[in-house]
Amino acid sequence: MADLDLKVTKPELKYIIIACCTYKRMSLDKTISSLLNLTFPRDIKIEILIVDNDKNQTAKAIVEKFQKFSNIKIHYTVESKLGFANVRNAALNSAVKLNASHLLFIDDDEIAAEDWLINHIEFYRSNEAICVSSGPTYKKFTKTYPKYITNNNWFKRRSTKKLGQQRKCCATGNVLFPLNIVTEHGIYFSEDFNFLGSEDVDFFTRVNKSGFTIGWNSSAVNYELIDDDRANLRWLFDRCFNDGYSGSVVKFREEKNVFKRIFYIVEKVILIPLNVLISTLSLLCGFTVFFNCICLTVKNLGKLIGAIRMKPMHYYQKREVQGD
Repeated sequence: MADLDLKVTKPELKYIIIACCTYKRMSLDKTISSLLNLTFPRDIKIEILIVDNDKNQTAKAIVEKFQKFSNIKIHYTVESKLGFANVRNAALNSAVKLNASHLLFIDDDEIAAEDWLINHIEFYRSNEAICVSSGPTYKKFTKTYPKYITNNNWFKRRSTKKLGQQRKCCATGNVLFPLNIVTEHGIYFSEDFNFLGSEDVDFFTRVNKSGFTIGWNSSAVNYELIDDDRANLRWLFDRCFNDGYSGSVVKFREEKNVFKRIFYIVEKVILIPLNVLISTLSLLCGFTVFFNCICLTVKNLGKLIGAIRMKPMHYYQKREVQGD
């Protein structure tokens, strides 16, 4: 929960930029198409911003195709410096230059439900104490895959949070927030997380600590498209490891109590062998349970190494992955 003693201003919704950061993602056309099919409010100015993190402008042709017939203005800009934080900061700066009051993030591998925008707006307006509207992103497979993939907890997990429940942080794949976070408080995404991930967790943790209350908006739903690139064990293991690693970096980045970190490391050292044992025994229950246990083991391994190293690892840079 945000510090109630901190005074922040909650601006009125006047001009929303829907921002999508992209990097060589061919599913971008599906994302833009879903945005153009949204139910739009009559009393708020809505525009779309595509920020291309590829200096070769691979997204430009896709954007231009939609610009020709769209009734909603679509802006296009390029951020040539690679990095999750770099491209998201470019989106913040572009929205500020356009004098937008709010920014609504969606990822370039996601599609929005028709009522996605309206539900964000209604939630923001009806909850006076909440400044940031954070919605769920559910997985949507593009074709049939083995059950041990489609039933993996990473893809199947659903939030148990209640509508309006306050949060300490959130993700950028589905979130509406006021731009005075930038203009008045100078909060940006940290470049330390450019190639690590969890730049959004770090960003919104600091946003929350600055007094902006984050609320869970279960009615504002979008969907992440899962294709061959992700519906495989290598991607799952990579993602679980990096999720654990970056989570530890965020957790202990500003932690001054060294004993908390030591206890955390010892806990993971004990837990990982137990995970391995349970994973082995889980084979008796089938591949779905087995690979779920392996993913948990890999995530805890990432947490352990992240707590020991405590610095970003240029993991995604080698794979040239953005918009993930």
